[in-house]
Amino acid sequence: MFTPYTIRHVQLSEVRTLTPPVGKHYLVFWYNQYPLGHIWYEADLNQLDFAKAIVTALSPALTHYLGMVGAADDCNWEESLFEDDFSSGTLSYLLANLTLPRAITQTITVVICTRNRPNELKKCIKQLKLCNDQNFELLVVDNASDTDETQQVVTAFGDVAYVREDRKGLDIARNTGIKYASNAIVAFTDDDVVVDVNWITRIKEGFENPLTMALTGLTIPLEISTKAQYLFERDWGFNKGYLPRTFDKAYVDKYIAAGDSPPAWDVGAGANMAFRKDVFKVVGGFDERLDVGASGCSGDSEMWYRIMVEGWNCFYAPEMVVYHQHRKSMAELKRQLFFYMKGHVSALLVQYEKYAHIGDIRRIKKHLPEWYLRRIISFVKTGKFHHLRFLITEIKGCIAGWKFYQRNSVNRDAPLFALPNEVTASNQADSALVTVVITCYNYGHYLADAIASVKKQTYQNHEIIVVNDGSEDNTVAVCASYPDVQCIHTKRVGVSMARNTGLLYSKGAYVLFLDADDWLYANALELQLHYFNEFPEVALVAGGFDRVGNEGELLADQPDLKQHREGFYRGLLMGNFIGMQSNTMYRRELFFDFYFDSRLIGCEDYDLNLRISRNLPAFSHKQKIAAYRVHGNSISSDIAMMRKQVQKVLAKQQPFLYTPEERNAFDEGVKNWDAYFMNANQLLED
Repeated sequence: MFTPYTIRHVQLSEVRTLTPPVGKHYLVFWYNQYPLGHIWYEADLNQLDFAKAIVTALSPALTHYLGMVGAADDCNWEESLFEDDFSSGTLSYLLANLTLPRAITQTITVVICTRNRPNELKKCIKQLKLCNDQNFELLVVDNASDTDETQQVVTAFGDVAYVREDRKGLDIARNTGIKYASNAIVAFTDDDVVVDVNWITRIKEGFENPLTMALTGLTIPLEISTKAQYLFERDWGFNKGYLPRTFDKAYVDKYIAAGDSPPAWDVGAGANMAFRKDVFKVVGGFDERLDVGASGCSGDSEMWYRIMVEGWNCFYAPEMVVYHQHRKSMAELKRQLFFYMKGHVSALLVQYEKYAHIGDIRRIKKHLPEWYLRRIISFVKTGKFHHLRFLITEIKGCIAGWKFYQRNSVNRDAPLFALPNEVTASNQADSALVTVVITCYNYGHYLADAIASVKKQTYQNHEIIVVNDGSEDNTVAVCASYPDVQCIHTKRVGVSMARNTGLLYSKGAYVLFLDADDWLYANALELQLHYFNEFPEVALVAGGFDRVGNEGELLADQPDLKQHREGFYRGLLMGNFIGMQSNTMYRRELFFDFYFDSRLIGCEDYDLNLRISRNLPAFSHKQKIAAYRVHGNSISSDIAMMRKQVQKVLAKQQPFLYTPEERNAFDEGVKNWDAYFMNANQLLED
C-alpha cells in the first residue's frame, strides 16, 4: 500500500527548530525566493542524522550563493544554520548581500497551449493573475478542443487573448503562439501547472544577459499522493537542480567532440520555459513532428539543442519556479513513458537530420540498447520482475520512435515569420548612433590599429564593441587599455557567432562589422551614412577598399570596385564584388530577420549579403572606406576551405532563383567562382 508524501516548504529561518517529521515527506528548503534543495524523507531519523541530511541537500546551493557574496571559504554555515538565531546569525547576514539580476524592461507574452482541459486551464490562468508582476500578455492557444468550453473559460477572464489552432499537435500550437505573441519574450507553461507568484519577475531577470536566448527554471511536484506520481518524480521528474547553469556552445561541443549526443533534456522542462522571440527567426520554430499529437515528446529539448549547437545560450534559473501536477494513475504513467521514449528517439533522428552529429545515432544504436540490457540483467538478478513492465514499455517507445521518424523523415516546417520586403526609411541617418563591432581571435597585435581607426572617424556618434572570441594572446590586455570600449568575451564560438553576439549588445541604428586585422579610413562612417541618407530605402551600403600587406603596404593586386544599386542581387550571384566584411554598413533593424550563419566557417558575409539583397534593396559604391589586410593567418587564405564554403552559400540560394535572369546570374557565378579558385590554386603551385 503506497503512503503519500506530504510536500512541505521550509525557509532557512525555520531549520533550527525543525524536528524529524512523522511519515513520508518531500521537504523543499528555501532562502526567501531562492530554492536551495530538497529531501525525500522516508525513514525515522534522529535529530543528528536529520541535520546531516539537510546539510547534504543544501550544501551545493548554499556554497554557490555564499561564493557569489565572497564568503564561501569564510563561513561555517553548517553551525550557523542550527545554532544561531537565524535572523541575527552569520548566515543570514551574508545571504542578505545576495542581489537578484536586474529585470529587463521588455514585456512578456505567456503562452498556454491546451486541449480539452478547461478546468485545469482555469486554475492555471487564475494563478497567473496572482503574479506580483502583471505586466504581461496572456495568450491561450486552443489546440483543437472538442467543445467550446476552453474558449468560454478564456472569454470569462476578459483580458486573455485566445487563438484556436485546428491542427492537432503541441509543437504546432507552440508555433502558433509564437506567431501571435506581441512581445519580444515568449514564455510557455502548461495548463496543469501552477506558477509561483514571482514567476514573471524571475523570467524578466533571467534575460538580463543579452546572450541568453532560452530560459528554463525549477519544476516542483504539486503533489505526491500516488505511487505513479512518486515514481515519476523519483526517476523522470522535471527538477533539474538548485544551481543556476549556463548551457552554451561549449557545453554541446564537448559531447560532440567525444562522439556523444549532448543531453539537451538537462536544460529544463517544457512546462517552464521562455525564449527571446528573435531566436525563432534564427533557428526556426518547434519541429512539428515532435511532442504531443505527433511523436509524443522532446520538442522542447530538440529546440534547446538547436539553440546551443548554433552558438546561442540557454540558461537554467532555479528561482524561476512552477509546480506541476503529475499524472496520478499507473496507466497514465505507463503511457507517458512510452511517449517520452518515442519522442526521445524521434528527436535524436531529427537532430541527426539537421546537424549530422554521429552521437545522436550512436545513442540510439549503442547507448540506449546497452542501458536497457544492463537494467534488464539487474532486475532479473535482484528479482525485481515487476520493474520489467515499465522497461518493456520504454523499449517499445524507442522502437515506435524509430518507426515514426521513418514515416516522417521529411521536414515540412515552414518559417514562422516572413522576411521583410522594406526597411524603415529615415532621412536622419547622418545623425544616428553607429555601432562598430570588432571581432577578434588572437589578433591582439592588430586590434589597437582597428580600434584607433574607429576613434579617428570624422563621424563621432558611434560606439565600439570588441568581441574577444576566446583569444589566447594579448587581446584581453589590449581591450583593458580602452576603458571606453565595451569588451565582450566569448568561448571560441566562431566569427559568425562573435558578430551575432556583438549585435546583441549594440545600441546603434546602424552597425558595421570590422575585423580586428582590418582598419577603417577616417571618413568611413560619414560616407556610409551619407549614402543611407541619399538612398533611404536600402538595407546595406558597401564601399570600396584597398588590399594591403601585413605591414600596411598597398598590394599590386587590387579589387575591381563596382557600383551597384539596380540588379545588386544578380550581381552578387555572379561574384562577391563587395569583397570583404569591414566595408559594409547595415541597418540594425535587419537583425535577426537576417543573421550570420554559424554553420558556415567562411563566406558568412557573402551569405548574409545575398540573403539581404534577395529581399531588400542594397547599394555599393567605389569610394574606399577600409583596408583589407592580407596575411597568411587569414581564414580566406585557405583556398580549399573557401571553395567549399562558397559552394554551400550558392547552394542555399538555388531554391530562391525565381526569374530567368537570376538563374542565368547564378550559372555565371558558378563559372566565375570556378575560374577564381582555379587561378588561385595555380598561383599557389607557381
